[in-house]
Amino acid sequence: MIVCVARLVRRKGQDALIRALPMIRDRHPDTRLVSVGDGPRRRDLRALVPLMLLDDPDAATRMGSAGREWAQSWAWDATWKTLAGLLE
Repeated sequence: MIVCVARLVRRKGQDALIRALPMIRDRHPDTRLVSVGDGPRRRDLRALVPLMLLDDPDAATRMGSAGREWAQSWAWDATWKTLAGLLE
């Protein structure tokens, strides 16, 4: 499981993570992405998931905004954790 806890804004680069997920799943087929956060890119990112994960659209889940303790509990269960951000 990959957990990304971040505000859904362009500079965080969640779209790059979603686009990379099919390649990750080629090597690790049971991988799931859990995105914790909210923001102005929510609709765009939600629309991208089925395009990238045609074989298994349930491979990515958006949990919405969360309190710090709840988000930390998800992060502890993750196989991989992400620190979202892009350099422009």
